Amino acid sequence: STSRRQRQMCIRAATEIPIGLLYYHLFNDKFHISGFEVASTMRRWGIGTAIIKQFFNEYKVSPNDIILEPLNKKSEKFWKKLGIKCSLY
Repeated sequence: STSRRQRQMCIRAATEIPIGLLYYHLFNDKFHISGFEVASTMRRWGIGTAIIKQFFNEYKVSPNDIILEPLNKKSEKFWKKLGIKCSLY
């Protein structure tokens, strides 16, 4: 697919309170992640990792199907832990 339409996935807790956002688009059969954030009160609990793994399973995505430029070294470490190659650092 060559669609460049921006898509958003909002992850909600059982209470329906948003806990994370994932912005991505599909282009040339690769998922380009342009933004990912977990609510500050929900960080450091493994929720971000769980969300990305759910994304992989739901959309039948492998880490090789992802393209992204991390915002900083901390972000790069998170993505590399999930097996995703980062294109900036």
